[in-house]
Amino acid sequence: MSFTARLRFAAVGCLLLLAATALAQRPAALKLEVRPHWFADDAFCWYKNNLADGQSEYVLVDVEQSQRRPAFDHAKLASALVTAGVKNATAEKLPIERLRFQDDAQRIFFRAGDKTWNCDLATYELIESSGDELGADRQETERPNGRVPSGPSVVSMELTFRNQLDEPVELFWIDPSGKPASYGKLPAGQQRQQHTYAGHVWEARTARGDVVAIFKAAGDATTATIDGNRRPARPSRRGSGPRPPRDRSPDGKWSSIVRDGNIILRNIESGEETALTSDGNSQVSYGQLQWSPDSQTLVAMKITPGDRHEVHRIESSPKEAGRAKLHTDLYPLPGDKFDAFEPHLFDVAKKEEIPCDAEVADFGAPRLRFRGDSVIYEQVDRGHQRFRLVDINLRTGSVRNLVDEKSKTFIWTIHTEGQGLRPITWINDDEFLYCSEQDGWRHLYLYDAASGELKNQVTRGEWIVRGIDRIDQEARQIWFQASGMNAGEDPYFIHHYRINFDGTGLTALTAGNGTHEVEYSPTGKYLIDRYSRVDMPPKHDLRRVSDGSLVCELETGDISALTDDGYRLPEVFMAKGRDGKTEIWGNIHRPRDYDPSKKYPIIEDIYAGPHDYHTPKKFSLGERYRDLNELGFVVVKLDGMGTAGRSKAFHDVCFQNLKDAGFPDRIAWMKAAAAKDPGLDVSRVGIYGTSAGGQNAAAAVLFHPDFYKAAVASCGCHDNRMDKASWNEQWMGYPVGPHYSACSNIDNAARLEGALMLIVGEMDNNVPPESTLRFADALIKADKDFDLLVIPGLGHSDGGSYGRRRRNQFFVEHLLDEKRPDYNSKNKTPEPEPTYQVDWDRIETAKNRVYRLTERFRSDEGSLRRRYSLRESPARQERMLAFYSDWLTKIDGYDATELTDAEKESLSYLRGDVVTCIALVAKDQRQTTELTEFLPFAPQIVQLVEARQAFEKLDPQVAAAEVVLIADQTEEVRKQLADKLSTLDPQQVAAASRQADRLKAALQEWYQFYDGYDPLFTWWAKQPMADADAKLTAYIELLKSATPEPKENDRRPEPTTLEDDALKALIAANPAKNDAPAVDPLLTPPVGKLEAAIRIYREETAGRRRRRDQQLTESERSEIIAAWRDSLAKYDFAKLSHDEQIDYVLFKNELDYQFKLSQLKQRGADTLGSESTDESGIKGTPVGRERLLLELEHEMIPYSPEQLMEIAEQEYAWCRAEILKASRELGCGDDWKAAVEKVKRMHVAPGEQPQLIKMLSDEAIAYLKEHELMTIPPLAEETWRMEMMTPERQLVNPFFTGGEVISVSFPTDTMTHYDKLQSLRGNNIPFARATVHHELIPGHHMQGFMNDRYHAYRELFRTPFWLEGWALYWEMLLYDHGFPARPEDRIGFLVWRSHRCARITFSLGFHLGKLTPQQCVDLLVARVGFEPKNAAAEVRRSVGTSYPPLYQAGYMLGGLQFRSLHRQLVESGQMSDRDFHDAIMHQNFAPVSMVRDILMQKELTADYRPAWNYYEFKKAETAAN
Repeated sequence: MSFTARLRFAAVGCLLLLAATALAQRPAALKLEVRPHWFADDAFCWYKNNLADGQSEYVLVDVEQSQRRPAFDHAKLASALVTAGVKNATAEKLPIERLRFQDDAQRIFFRAGDKTWNCDLATYELIESSGDELGADRQETERPNGRVPSGPSVVSMELTFRNQLDEPVELFWIDPSGKPASYGKLPAGQQRQQHTYAGHVWEARTARGDVVAIFKAAGDATTATIDGNRRPARPSRRGSGPRPPRDRSPDGKWSSIVRDGNIILRNIESGEETALTSDGNSQVSYGQLQWSPDSQTLVAMKITPGDRHEVHRIESSPKEAGRAKLHTDLYPLPGDKFDAFEPHLFDVAKKEEIPCDAEVADFGAPRLRFRGDSVIYEQVDRGHQRFRLVDINLRTGSVRNLVDEKSKTFIWTIHTEGQGLRPITWINDDEFLYCSEQDGWRHLYLYDAASGELKNQVTRGEWIVRGIDRIDQEARQIWFQASGMNAGEDPYFIHHYRINFDGTGLTALTAGNGTHEVEYSPTGKYLIDRYSRVDMPPKHDLRRVSDGSLVCELETGDISALTDDGYRLPEVFMAKGRDGKTEIWGNIHRPRDYDPSKKYPIIEDIYAGPHDYHTPKKFSLGERYRDLNELGFVVVKLDGMGTAGRSKAFHDVCFQNLKDAGFPDRIAWMKAAAAKDPGLDVSRVGIYGTSAGGQNAAAAVLFHPDFYKAAVASCGCHDNRMDKASWNEQWMGYPVGPHYSACSNIDNAARLEGALMLIVGEMDNNVPPESTLRFADALIKADKDFDLLVIPGLGHSDGGSYGRRRRNQFFVEHLLDEKRPDYNSKNKTPEPEPTYQVDWDRIETAKNRVYRLTERFRSDEGSLRRRYSLRESPARQERMLAFYSDWLTKIDGYDATELTDAEKESLSYLRGDVVTCIALVAKDQRQTTELTEFLPFAPQIVQLVEARQAFEKLDPQVAAAEVVLIADQTEEVRKQLADKLSTLDPQQVAAASRQADRLKAALQEWYQFYDGYDPLFTWWAKQPMADADAKLTAYIELLKSATPEPKENDRRPEPTTLEDDALKALIAANPAKNDAPAVDPLLTPPVGKLEAAIRIYREETAGRRRRRDQQLTESERSEIIAAWRDSLAKYDFAKLSHDEQIDYVLFKNELDYQFKLSQLKQRGADTLGSESTDESGIKGTPVGRERLLLELEHEMIPYSPEQLMEIAEQEYAWCRAEILKASRELGCGDDWKAAVEKVKRMHVAPGEQPQLIKMLSDEAIAYLKEHELMTIPPLAEETWRMEMMTPERQLVNPFFTGGEVISVSFPTDTMTHYDKLQSLRGNNIPFARATVHHELIPGHHMQGFMNDRYHAYRELFRTPFWLEGWALYWEMLLYDHGFPARPEDRIGFLVWRSHRCARITFSLGFHLGKLTPQQCVDLLVARVGFEPKNAAAEVRRSVGTSYPPLYQAGYMLGGLQFRSLHRQLVESGQMSDRDFHDAIMHQNFAPVSMVRDILMQKELTADYRPAWNYYEFKKAETAAN
């Protein structure tokens, strides 16, 4: 194949897509991972190997015998399974989902074929058993403190999530940085298969945000069961309580603020204020106030501001067309003046400053650590040549340096990505470790924190410490990573070691020529050592932790199938550098069809940023340079002097000399490689790089043109004076001197020889585009030829797929001497098929009509199970049996002859599910009776819980007496059973312990509902509850202690079905309540073509797809969305039913929006910049006008942001006129703020808010029924619930929130007096009357209930205009109906409506960049009358990233849309109120304009866009006047 043909084959695709395609099609790599399952106190472990063709094997390691062997006879087990009725079980493909060994390894328990089995490995006799014998799934691990990130992996797998909870959960993938990415919701009782990678971490969260399960995917475990057993303990409010506000002293007696640049100290009790300083002003201000833990000292910084210079970017091609846009950001450059921070101390008792001579910090604000009578912080001098650990005495102000290191070059203190260590690691308050290169290598030094004396150097030698794994204070040992200690190995390889604090006892824990990762056994006695190289797949050894000795070898990765298919590993090559002594290490990547008898040009991928080394060391399946290799290039990657990971001297080469970039070492290395392999042509060498690599690539043809012949430089920082100060001053030093010019590509442009291509994105906000453009200017002035590619809308990048294609072409032209293909020709080579294609087979499968019936069952069942949550409750048992009986009766009465075979199977599965549910409730009934002896306190707990769930009024004294009775009964039964437990049925004892556990948890939840919110309740019940809790805990421990480990045949299998007679008897005893819907309407209509497609789209996309270890890039996301947009062309719109046409228009609108948003993000134009804050402390990211216009297009809103703000003003004027009327009726005249103040005082007493909410809900529902405004399903009315909002949540949600659960915001006893008053006033009776129906019925609870049952797939089209607009519309309609009859109630309604007007103004003003967060707060206080704290909380949640940009505007604007539609269809007489509202509730989410057209039966087209100007501006003006 000619090079031109190769070019046409390879250059059309980008690197990522080619790599992904190759990965998907290549043969399997085997045994790349070992995931051990330890048991018997680490005497054994087992793991599973996935083999070729879907086969697998199970391996057992007998650690004490140092033996690895098959875990069991696979053939015998397969034969036993087949005999037991498990189909398709073979020795090579055992259908095992979960597996556990008995401690002697002679028996196994596992799940296969939907049953749990018990197998004796001596006889291979199988016994069906209960799932309890499996214990906890090894995958389901507790959530540790801090987020656990996903690890790197190349092992692809499928993981089945099973949700056994009574509520839906949201699944989150935890990315390698520890951040969660949502992969959608999993309904209660359902399961879903998810593609993932071994080592990746997943979380399941409830709608409340509770993490209920964490899974780490592994190739040997394919099921992740979400059953709530791993739910983290709920923190007690009686503990330390919420952290006090930052301005408040820890003892709560003082607060401190900065006013007019000076510090004001305030006595909380008296309100007295004292100015601690007077020399602050608007220019030089005090700030960064921090309290000492004992509240005796206030530490502050006097801040002298630095320069505020800006950089500018011009967006030449904004999406909305029109003029170009200017983007401006603050951007400090080397030499700019930085903010300076001068520490000051203040004696709080004396109210005076403590003299302190601490030096000004001129590189970043000090981060304070308090230790006894001292405050300690790290201080880095500008230029990075001095590092100090400063200690200031809080009593005297005296200053000393615990550490003070200086360097003639630099001390590496910022951009430490490649270091793996902070300078200071605190062991405890008495000792710390200092990481330093003072002896020429990075080592650890142990210091005494009290004296500042160096105790000893812990590590030493010609090698470097790479990270600390753990510190054992008791044993005084450090477990750490290091590289360079093993002679003959690549000095970058990581090994693991242990050493004593005093530097003795250095022990190597790993061995083998590769870079190592370790996983410790549960007891810490052993470790699995995984090591690999880029040219060697992973090997796994089992080692002893005591001395690192080998127990046995486990597995070696097998890539033979890949190499047989042509896969070529890179070559690791070492040669001496410029000095003829220092080893330089790198990788050589050759084409698959490499012929050493030919000559191949070389291309170097360079990045010589000194903050790390950049050559991969670990094995990876990715063929990173496949596109260039296919073109006929050999690609090399290496690290020369001046990069990290080696000695200080090696690193120091970069100091004030970034132009060096290790080039002398790189050139020597490539010449040595060519001497070994004549196929490498060093007369034709190209180079490319991005960012710092772009600077390096261009420097290659400026300073070394005799060797490098062609360079492509993307987004390069071509002059270090024009790039960010922090990065460049670390390596180039401070102040800026002539050495900056000597390293500048711009100042040396005249030296260019050879070919150069510059690529830059005009929207680069990392390295300003002017860096590349000024370099181009200098080259033009020097009369040099070069190529320049400026990509409109692109950020910091290598040029994207287009830039990479142009880069490849450039190298072909200049190193292969081939003419560039005509890519503009009509006859150019077509691009390959996209890597993503819509799965039409899955869409066809999704047309199963029974899915709708199952979806309805799960929704109804979930509502009831969440409402009646206590399994021990007879009322719950009766209610659930009645529900299941009705469903079973309806299913059995349906004639299924017209269903397809797949649908019949699904219906049979659903029936089996219902029968199983009946059996489980029947078991609960039976056990409630059988376990009475064990649980005499159960009726009291059940009664308390059910009374709360039914919103009955609580008598605290009576409740406390009930709790005392529970405690007494518990203690009495414990004493009665203590001596005779061993004589009782162990199965009954175990069941009793489980029930007691659930009852105890239910009692705790009951108590927490009232505790802190009802002061009388806390006064009466706190001590009795503590006593009852302790006695219940002791009793449960007694029961568990009497429950032995299960032995063979001990457990009886749980009932999963019922005989017909038993089933009929149960149904007869529990008559149905007509809960189940009619089956025919759900199963007769076919599933719409678009409905099926939308279901599959929701499962596959929306952030749930990624390649290998990475989330989708925006370009990849665009490709998927484009494929779905193209798929719509397969539908003949004219032949679709009207419902299908509606779905088509909605789906197309959503896909168009997602595609355009992705394009916006790729251009960096989806926001106006990064997250920022102001004096309010509220963080937010404005999105800009272009994004707002896209959002409005998506919502089918015909107005501009400015018109929407005009609507807000006109509606606000109407509100103001109405509120003045009510104010006058209240006797406040035209002082509406006085009227609002009067209303705020109309609150119930602490503890009475739940009763108020229930009363207001009943009132609203009764009004709806009386006036026949809508149909309310009895189940919706029956199943709403209530919880009390925590003080922490109230910081963000100062008012209650709703849905199926209304979360009540009200004061607690942990709040400050000020916060209590704010919460009381903000949640007064008129405010609540205006919004309870908004949150419950007919608002959010009604919406959620109906959405789960009608057109549920349209959840994809979620919009705040429908969601929040509907709830606000009811506020408008009820106001117009006279529901708020009294003036104070009308004021409650009007304050909220004014608030929604203000939300439009402040949210759009913020996103247009016209208002700051503080100005938004001020607007709410001034225009709505909110308390400042409540206003701040509202703004905080409104401008953050958790809400889309138009969400806050959607309340009022969506409400106005529904009101206008009501006027068109109801007030005109075309529909009744009930018909109108019911019809909307049956449609689910859609832009309100589409709801209008659906109800009006508008004729639709494939490109349909509503044209509805729903707001009459002139009429509004008249009304306002």
